[in-house]
Amino acid sequence: MCGIVGYFGGMQTDQMQALANDMCQTIVHRGPDDQGIHYADAAGTPGFIGMRRLSIIDLDTGQQPIHNEDQSVWVVFNGEIYNYKELNEELSGLGHTFYTSGDAECIVHAYETWGDDFASHLRGMFSIALWDDKRKRLVLARDPIGKKPLFYTEQNGQLAFGSELKSLLQIPGFDTALCDEALRSYVILNYVPNPLSIFESVKKLRPGHILTWEQGKLEERRYWQLDYTPKSNRSDSELFEELDEIMNEAVRIRLRSDVPFGAFLSGGLDSSLVTALMAKHLDTPFTCFTIGFNEAAYSEVDDARIVTDHFGIKHEVLVVEAEAASVFDKLVWHLDEPFADTSALPTYIVSKLAASSVKMVLSGDGGDEAFVGYDRYKKYQTLVDWKARAPWLAPKLAKLGGSILPGKLGLRMGWVGERLAQDYPGDYLSGVAVTAPPIADRLLKQSIHSTSDYGVVTDSFSMKPEMSLMDRVVAGDVNSYLTDDICVKVDRMSMANSLEVRSPILDKEVMQFAAKLPMHLKLDKGTGKVLLRELCKKYLPPQLLNKPKQGFGIPLAEWLRGDLREKMWDTLNQQSIKERGMFNVAFAKKMMEQHETGMVDNSEQLWVVLMAETWAQRFIDA
Repeated sequence: MCGIVGYFGGMQTDQMQALANDMCQTIVHRGPDDQGIHYADAAGTPGFIGMRRLSIIDLDTGQQPIHNEDQSVWVVFNGEIYNYKELNEELSGLGHTFYTSGDAECIVHAYETWGDDFASHLRGMFSIALWDDKRKRLVLARDPIGKKPLFYTEQNGQLAFGSELKSLLQIPGFDTALCDEALRSYVILNYVPNPLSIFESVKKLRPGHILTWEQGKLEERRYWQLDYTPKSNRSDSELFEELDEIMNEAVRIRLRSDVPFGAFLSGGLDSSLVTALMAKHLDTPFTCFTIGFNEAAYSEVDDARIVTDHFGIKHEVLVVEAEAASVFDKLVWHLDEPFADTSALPTYIVSKLAASSVKMVLSGDGGDEAFVGYDRYKKYQTLVDWKARAPWLAPKLAKLGGSILPGKLGLRMGWVGERLAQDYPGDYLSGVAVTAPPIADRLLKQSIHSTSDYGVVTDSFSMKPEMSLMDRVVAGDVNSYLTDDICVKVDRMSMANSLEVRSPILDKEVMQFAAKLPMHLKLDKGTGKVLLRELCKKYLPPQLLNKPKQGFGIPLAEWLRGDLREKMWDTLNQQSIKERGMFNVAFAKKMMEQHETGMVDNSEQLWVVLMAETWAQRFIDA
């Protein structure tokens, strides 16, 4: 587990060396154990690839950059290749010689063997920078799901990349102009969707893509994507056995480590199942880490204890008070661009708790997207059914909400009526957006043009015509929400604490298996994760199986009326928020005043403003 950086452009040697070190030092938290840099020349354009290392596998000889036999191919990468032992054996049989016992060296030999198709042979989480000295060619690659980040920029004849945006800020003359479309998407969704970044000059390499830079020319192509059709025609019992097998395999290969490790255990089904499978495959004890809140609605500690007691696993629990004020600036620094998913805070705290005793954990991320577990999918299925059965309902509900029913009920009915009248994917996205586009446009200071209400994220929901509507929705979430929210949150908050997180359900084989499942084995009669629940019955205590879905959030509404109130008002009253011009300050203040009454919950919109303004103060004003 590491962080990577790189730069190619006109610069004197001493400046280049200073830049390489500066870019690496900004991400030292991602790899506190080691630093490595390889200098190269791209046909007259000098540059380097560099990394910071968090040592997990091959502690003695796994230092990067790693090279091939004649040192013509060099690689730095962030992540883990879980099938490296199998690949090392296969590539050795093809005549390649290895000088390390880690997981990085298989990348250079895979590139020599399969060319640009090398990434499709890797089973893991990664962002990769590979330098081909013979061809004077740079290759960047990102894992299929987007668990590991990779930003890049090309301007003024220079190419640079990094695991985090802050490393690119070290480049002299870096253009910090904001991307208006990214800002608007952030306000609506809580995150900046790929391939955008908050800076106009920077893009995110999309999951499952490689980017090549040769003779000054950039080319991007997809090397892997989930296939949802045709659906598997095997029996339900056969599919159960296959799921059991691939889940066990996904957990087993993620237990390859040369350092102590544990597990994140929220108390939900997904993390509980991963914990149970870890207990099955390990002879040595490990520790589970859980955080809870005094507010019962946000805490699953009791459910987590059921799991650890059942398997006899050591359990560390931390009850969180109003922690946001004390760690707020750290969150903003490590999140790297505006990001307003409030579950980043508990993720940071549980990562800090785990990092005090281990360097790696397994988690249950991905189960809700892969196996259709979110309540939003159930609600959308109901909406679709209403559309088909009663197309006349939309205008009647809109009328009820607009003039007849008062208060919250009327607003609710009007909102449902609006969604019924919308076309796909707006009818789905309107139900998951944190801020409705009209409210977002009022909250923003200036009108920002977009091709649609939901901007580039709409493209993620445009799938093959033969796919079912629910498959399109799930695939869209995998390509946007999962990649740009869930994976970002886990990556940044764990790496802030120099902790590696491995997610077996996000294994590409598990994800592909889930994509091919018939929908009735994922969502049926209002119940999600149908087949995965059957697997949980095999491994988990029965009292966990029918518990309602619970998010990993914080009591933000209460905190904004308490410990965070002063910070919110300080931000809204600063001169810089007016001068910067991102937000309509008067409208934001009105939302805060409404929120303080306790009659309205504007906490998510206020958090959006607070996070973005604090980010701008730290990264733009500094």
